[in-house]
Order: sequence, then structure tokens, then C-alpha cells
Amino acid sequence: MTENIMETEFHTWQTRLLFGVRYTISEKPPLGDSRVVFTGASGLKVFENPGAFPRAWAVHEVVHVDNAAVVRSMVNDHLDEFRRKAFTNGKVIPLPSCDGTDQVEFKKYEAEKVVLSANMACQGLVVLSDTYFPGWRATVDGKTVQIQPVNNAMRGVVVPRGPHEVVMRYRPASVYWGGALTLLGWVGALALVLYGPKAHGDDFTV
Repeated sequence: MTENIMETEFHTWQTRLLFGVRYTISEKPPLGDSRVVFTGASGLKVFENPGAFPRAWAVHEVVHVDNAAVVRSMVNDHLDEFRRKAFTNGKVIPLPSCDGTDQVEFKKYEAEKVVLSANMACQGLVVLSDTYFPGWRATVDGKTVQIQPVNNAMRGVVVPRGPHEVVMRYRPASVYWGGALTLLGWVGALALVLYGPKAHGDDFTV
């Protein structure tokens, strides 16, 4: 489990709403505005939480914070701020503000690949409520871009004005190292075949 997850209070309803927990199974409504959408024979009900955030959305302001505790406090006391802003203790990216509505939609969602369609009113930060973790790589229209850790445990990608495709893939360094070592092994084996003692008709024992 990564440190950013440890610093996120998933036991609070504000955090669950921020991370897009839209449905809850319970006997009683978890929140005041929760709505029953299904009742089982056992009496358990499925409640919809209207205040849940989308799984991905866009903001046009990134705010620097000193530590994770500040973000936790903002989540608990000013949750709606996250609909307009992202918070980071890293580098702050200056973004323009503009009129108009951004549209962010999922095109594909897999364990190691996420594809989003983003139509931006102006340059902004697309926020995905999946865990930020080293090894994830992002492209916008095929060009490599940096993933920014925001809101303690989420991923953010800067996207220009207009329609774009955002792709995030999980490519940990171990994959590249493994591939490189495999390639070196094949090169070494080929070298032995071509240039080893038996290639010259010499006896060779180990």
C-alpha cells in the first residue's frame, strides 16, 4: 500500500464521495440525501449517493498545500472546492480560467489502461480519482505528458483546449528492466552460438 493511500481517510463519507462512491449497501441511508434504488429480500437496500463526484473531471486551478493533513481538512470541511480546484504539495501548474463547460468521459477502463475523452473549454487539469502510483504513464493525443499527484492520492494530467484523447498505462520500471535483461540474455546466447568455441570447431567443456 502506498503512502498516499495511507494518508487518505477513506472511512469518512466526504472522502468516499470525492472518490466517486455512488452506491452503498445498507439497511439505513448513509447520508441525508441518499436514495433507495433497490431493496433485497433480506431487507438490505442499495442507496444512491447523489453528491458523489464523477470518476474523472476537469479543474482550472491547482493550489499548493504544505502536507496531506491540509487536504484531509479541505475534504472534510470544503468538499465542493474539489469540483473547481486540485490540491498538491508538489509543483503548482498555472492554468487559465475560462467560461464554458469541460466534458470528460471514459472510453475504456482496464486494470492497467484507462482511456479518456476530454473536450476542454480551455487548458485545464483532468483529474482521475484512481490512485497515483509510480509506474503509471500518460499520453495526450499520443504525446507523453507528466502525471501530477493531486488531492493526496489522485492522478492529474494537463490537457490543452479542445477535444483530446488521454491515455494512462501502467508501465512499472520492472517491466522495462525485465525486458532489457531478457534481450541481453538472447544477445549473449546468440554471441555464444556465433562466436563460441564450437563455432570454430574447437572442443569446449565446462
